[in-house]
Amino acid sequence: MNEVIILKISGAVLILAASSLFGLYLGTVNRLRIKRLRELENSWTLAAGEIRFGISSLPEVFRNIAVQNRDEYIKNFYETMYESMASLDTKESFDVLWEKAVREKLSGNCLTGDDCRLAAEFGSIPLHLDTAMQLQFIERLVQQLETVINQAQDEISVKCRIYRCVGVAAGIFLVLVLI
Repeated sequence: MNEVIILKISGAVLILAASSLFGLYLGTVNRLRIKRLRELENSWTLAAGEIRFGISSLPEVFRNIAVQNRDEYIKNFYETMYESMASLDTKESFDVLWEKAVREKLSGNCLTGDDCRLAAEFGSIPLHLDTAMQLQFIERLVQQLETVINQAQDEISVKCRIYRCVGVAAGIFLVLVLI
């Protein structure tokens, strides 16, 4: 009889701990999303600076961004873009390469579908126009990204609290149902 009670108590503790940790995990994912969006914003600002001063070609810009970036996923994304564009046998256009890299390297890494769509928009930069138009395009995307970041920051404390509470409440509910 004592063994059954001990098993029930240990099962209840494990269920409560797992559901609580899942709530904490969801909060961490949201914080990581904001961090990645900031890194993406910084990379676009850096790209605008290099385009403004005409320092190097677009593949070199991406290589420089990859070297300077701290987030491993964003770094990997720009390294992939550099390798794709530097490859001499590439027949695909820039926008196709960019969208493919966004789909393969950025989606599913704490970024939402809307975040990835905004990131994919960078691929439609007007490369055939002068640098002023390209810079305006990048500045517009950076402003949109800032709006998304600000909105996510405004919501994060409330969401994290909700995730923690729901995690604990779900654990308590499961414990009550199973015991």
